[in-house]
Amino acid sequence: MRQPVVCTLLLLGIHVGLAAAAPPEVTGCAKCHGDNGVSVKPEAPTIAGMSSPYLDAQMSAYQNGKRPCPKMSDPKLSDSDMCEAAKKLTATQVSETSAYYAGQKFVPASQSIDAALAAKGKALHDAHCATCHSGGGSEAADDAGILAGQWKPYLQATLQDYTAGKRAQPDSMKRQMSRLSSADVNALAEYYASGGH
Repeated sequence: MRQPVVCTLLLLGIHVGLAAAAPPEVTGCAKCHGDNGVSVKPEAPTIAGMSSPYLDAQMSAYQNGKRPCPKMSDPKLSDSDMCEAAKKLTATQVSETSAYYAGQKFVPASQSIDAALAAKGKALHDAHCATCHSGGGSEAADDAGILAGQWKPYLQATLQDYTAGKRAQPDSMKRQMSRLSSADVNALAEYYASGGH
């Protein structure tokens, strides 16, 4: 006897995975992170396609003051403070928002790249970062964020926060970051901005 079509579709949904519906909180996130989490603002990262555990951890870091709270330089978004935004969300809202963005497609930023500097950055990545940031920083499954294809200004600011000790990081990462000069940081940012190839 044939299964009803609805049951078959439900079974397929269980195996393939269904995209999470957009929670209401996404409206506020889109001001800085763009529609579906694809940023068009060089100082804000694209969060589409990042893993739910990574996004949950970042929101927790903002809520607990373990990550710097940037404000957008755009005068129209001067009230956008990530820590304040994160503190307004319940654990359930954070989980739902993370699941939604994890189900969206990451789209690399379109920007100019210095190929020679990116090549230096690749060598630094291979020597210091590849263990945790596989695929040139493009693998969401690492639960370490997606670095490849992010906006260069965002990458530069973030890497500088790490080297300055302004952002919580694992001891293994702290050791690696302490070995990098400011020129190295710029080269790494260039490499990741290039897409990590």
